[in-house]
Amino acid sequence: MNADQSQIWASVDLHEQYLNFVAVPSFPLTQCQFIPKLNDNFEDVILETNIDGCTNLIYLRQYAPYKLCEVADNSWTILNS
Repeated sequence: MNADQSQIWASVDLHEQYLNFVAVPSFPLTQCQFIPKLNDNFEDVILETNIDGCTNLIYLRQYAPYKLCEVADNSWTILNS
């Protein structure tokens, strides 16, 4: 996550990176365990966007104003970098 802090990450991609990094591969967190743990440990730093039927999106709070913008119908849209 440190490489490009303004990026938006898909939760499945972050979980895959975690699996590649974890020291004891026989006891990794499942994706269902990983995302809540990520939120618990970094709740002041990250935001998570949930969309039914889609992967969760994770991004750093400090970049949220640059990645999200309000549109006329009061819904939110994600901007491309």
